[in-house]
Amino acid sequence: MKIKPPQWVKDDPATYRIWQKIVRDLRDVELLDNLDSLALATFCCLEAAKERAVQESDINLFDKLSRTSLTYANALGLTAKGRASLAKKRAEKPDDPNAELFE
Repeated sequence: MKIKPPQWVKDDPATYRIWQKIVRDLRDVELLDNLDSLALATFCCLEAAKERAVQESDINLFDKLSRTSLTYANALGLTAKGRASLAKKRAEKPDDPNAELFE
Protein backbone atom coordinates (compact mmCIF):
# COMPACT_ATOMS: atom_id res chain seq x y z
CA MET A 1 0.00 0.00 0.00
CA LYS A 2 1.43 3.34 -1.01
CA ILE A 3 -0.13 6.10 1.01
CA LYS A 4 1.66 9.17 2.27
CA PRO A 5 0.69 11.10 5.39
CA PRO A 6 0.08 14.84 5.31
CA GLN A 7 2.87 16.87 6.93
CA TRP A 8 0.72 17.71 9.97
CA VAL A 9 0.51 14.00 10.76
CA LYS A 10 4.30 13.73 10.74
CA ASP A 11 4.50 16.79 13.00
CA ASP A 12 2.51 15.09 15.78
CA PRO A 13 4.39 12.05 17.16
CA ALA A 14 1.28 10.33 18.59
CA THR A 15 -0.71 10.75 15.39
CA TYR A 16 2.23 9.63 13.24
CA ARG A 17 2.77 6.53 15.41
CA ILE A 18 -0.86 5.53 14.87
CA TRP A 19 -0.58 6.25 11.13
CA GLN A 20 2.49 4.02 10.84
CA LYS A 21 0.82 1.17 12.73
CA ILE A 22 -2.30 1.23 10.56
CA VAL A 23 -0.33 1.41 7.32
CA ARG A 24 1.91 -1.44 8.53
CA ASP A 25 -1.11 -3.55 9.55
CA LEU A 26 -2.73 -2.97 6.15
CA ARG A 27 0.37 -3.43 4.00
CA ASP A 28 -0.91 -6.68 2.48
CA VAL A 29 -4.47 -5.43 2.01
CA GLU A 30 -5.17 -3.19 -0.95
CA LEU A 31 -7.69 -1.13 0.92
CA LEU A 32 -6.42 2.44 0.94
CA ASP A 33 -4.56 4.73 -1.43
CA ASN A 34 -3.49 8.38 -1.44
CA LEU A 35 -7.07 9.48 -2.07
CA ASP A 36 -7.79 8.20 1.45
CA SER A 37 -4.86 9.94 3.11
CA LEU A 38 -6.81 12.86 4.61
CA ALA A 39 -9.55 10.59 5.97
CA LEU A 40 -6.91 8.27 7.44
CA ALA A 41 -5.01 11.26 8.85
CA THR A 42 -8.19 12.51 10.52
CA PHE A 43 -8.83 9.05 11.96
CA CYS A 44 -5.28 8.90 13.35
CA CYS A 45 -5.66 12.36 14.85
CA LEU A 46 -8.90 11.29 16.54
CA GLU A 47 -7.20 8.18 17.93
CA ALA A 48 -4.34 10.28 19.32
CA ALA A 49 -6.87 12.67 20.88
CA LYS A 50 -8.65 9.68 22.45
CA GLU A 51 -5.37 8.61 24.05
CA ARG A 52 -4.91 12.11 25.49
CA ALA A 53 -8.52 12.14 26.76
CA VAL A 54 -7.88 8.88 28.61
CA GLN A 55 -4.68 10.27 30.14
CA GLU A 56 -6.63 13.31 31.31
CA SER A 57 -9.57 11.15 32.52
CA ASP A 58 -11.96 13.11 30.28
CA ILE A 59 -14.58 10.42 29.71
CA ASN A 60 -17.05 12.74 27.96
CA LEU A 61 -14.46 13.82 25.41
CA PHE A 62 -13.30 10.22 24.98
CA ASP A 63 -16.88 9.13 24.26
CA LYS A 64 -17.43 11.85 21.64
CA LEU A 65 -14.10 11.13 19.97
CA SER A 66 -14.81 7.39 19.98
CA ARG A 67 -18.09 7.82 18.12
CA THR A 68 -16.51 10.04 15.49
CA SER A 69 -13.50 7.75 15.21
CA LEU A 70 -15.73 4.72 14.65
CA THR A 71 -17.47 6.53 11.79
CA TYR A 72 -14.11 7.11 10.10
CA ALA A 73 -12.95 3.55 10.83
CA ASN A 74 -16.06 2.13 9.16
CA ALA A 75 -15.70 4.42 6.14
CA LEU A 76 -12.04 3.46 5.74
CA GLY A 77 -12.73 -0.26 6.09
CA LEU A 78 -10.78 -0.52 9.34
CA THR A 79 -13.55 -2.48 11.07
CA ALA A 80 -15.20 -5.77 10.15
CA LYS A 81 -18.40 -3.89 9.36
CA GLY A 82 -16.55 -1.42 7.17
CA ARG A 83 -14.68 -4.15 5.27
CA ALA A 84 -17.92 -6.09 4.71
CA SER A 85 -19.58 -2.95 3.37
CA LEU A 86 -16.69 -2.24 1.02
CA ALA A 87 -16.63 -5.86 -0.19
CA LYS A 88 -20.35 -5.73 -0.88
CA LYS A 89 -19.99 -2.51 -2.87
CA ARG A 90 -17.13 -4.01 -4.90
CA ALA A 91 -19.15 -7.16 -5.60
CA GLU A 92 -22.19 -5.16 -6.72
CA LYS A 93 -20.14 -2.92 -8.99
CA PRO A 94 -20.95 -3.82 -12.59
CA ASP A 95 -18.06 -4.89 -14.78
CA ASP A 96 -16.86 -2.23 -17.15
CA PRO A 97 -17.32 -3.59 -20.67
CA ASN A 98 -14.45 -1.38 -21.82
CA ALA A 99 -12.00 -2.37 -19.07
CA GLU A 100 -9.92 -4.62 -21.29
CA LEU A 101 -9.33 -1.71 -23.68
CA PHE A 102 -7.25 0.00 -20.98
CA GLU A 103 -5.16 -2.97 -19.86
